[in-house]
Amino acid sequence: NVSWEQVLQNGSISGIPSYASQIDASNSMSITTTTANLPGNVDLRRQSIKHLSGMIKCTPQETERITDAVILELKPRLAAKYIPGIPAYIIFMCIRYIDFVDDEAHVAGFLSAVTKKIKKVPRRNEDIDYPILWTTNTVRFLHTLQQYSGEEKYQTTNTPKQNEQALRNFDLTDYRTIFADLVVHLYDETLKRIKAKLLPMIIPAIIEHEDLESGGILSINPMTSTSTSNDKRSKFSAQDLLKQLNDYHKLVQMYSVEPAIIQQLFKQIFYIINAQAFRGLLVRSDCCNWSKALQIRYNLNHLTEWLRDQNLQESGAADCLLPLTQAVQLFLCKKDETSISNVCTKLTIVQVTKLLSLYKSMDDYDDQVSPALIKRVSDLLKQQRLGSTTDQTKIDYEQQENFDLSHTFPLVYPYVPSTVSLDQLDIPHELHLDFLSLV
Repeated sequence: NVSWEQVLQNGSISGIPSYASQIDASNSMSITTTTANLPGNVDLRRQSIKHLSGMIKCTPQETERITDAVILELKPRLAAKYIPGIPAYIIFMCIRYIDFVDDEAHVAGFLSAVTKKIKKVPRRNEDIDYPILWTTNTVRFLHTLQQYSGEEKYQTTNTPKQNEQALRNFDLTDYRTIFADLVVHLYDETLKRIKAKLLPMIIPAIIEHEDLESGGILSINPMTSTSTSNDKRSKFSAQDLLKQLNDYHKLVQMYSVEPAIIQQLFKQIFYIINAQAFRGLLVRSDCCNWSKALQIRYNLNHLTEWLRDQNLQESGAADCLLPLTQAVQLFLCKKDETSISNVCTKLTIVQVTKLLSLYKSMDDYDDQVSPALIKRVSDLLKQQRLGSTTDQTKIDYEQQENFDLSHTFPLVYPYVPSTVSLDQLDIPHELHLDFLSLV
């Protein structure tokens, strides 16, 4: 009597070939069928199944080749075809294998190569797609390091299989700090490119562009001909600015940027729009009048409507437009101290007095702005906001005339675990990583 265990271990018996010899060494789950003729002409079909563990076998010599293919050579439009974050998953599956074989030098060299290559991406490519894509990938890699760290606080939302796949030998907490810094670097690079594109558009689109119908309210303004002349020389319209915002929104959606980061990105963009448009208003006295204020308010309404259309109402972006909105309301409101102080809650004292000094009355029916009124408004605002304070920070703030274009809100985003099963992932052929094997 021979047991099946002996058959499996020792090879053939009664003409039956070894079971172990039939195991398929391919890179994915496979089924191999063999047939043996047993007494009585009975066919016995045996199946061998290889279960993947969500790791990618790699050697130190392959590090540069892997990181080049997954990071430097990856085209954004190709990456967009796959599940979001596929480069991050491939990198982590390599890390899991290195952790499994417990090679400390290999993991240090591999992660060093990954960080260096990610930093190179924006330097080597001017297209904004690259920093946007790698913001997504780096956030996903950071969250994957957290998810599979083995720390209890990250295990609560995992499946049992995901917890089984946690790293066993290495504590990569310090590397998580490095990748968090990389996320900020890529986000700032994205903002830098957006800012360079938008700055020349903002003043023409918001301050100069006139879109109200010629038969409408602007026709009563004797200064309309001047404004119209400026609009003809304007390089960009409000619609051009909205189209550019649409393009950016489509990109962050296409590359699956985390929703929290998308909201903060557009809050920052709208801060830039407000700051640049406000600067333009302060140097354009021909735009500081009642009629032009109506047009600017109309252009701003397009922006707030766009935020609603994109479900970005909760981003705080609309609040970033409040100073410019209040500057417009200042030109439209009744010109007395109380009305002005009630309207201009988001403007500094210096900004309010500067705007009042630039205001041009249209006719005898329009409220006049005298030096005496400007002084009364200034005194009232100082009394309300500063009183007898000696807080130099408050005093300095109220002396600001412009908004700082270099100001950036801190980037904050929540931990978002992945539902992707590493053992069910495959390596896309287009990434040219056929030399690697899933294990």
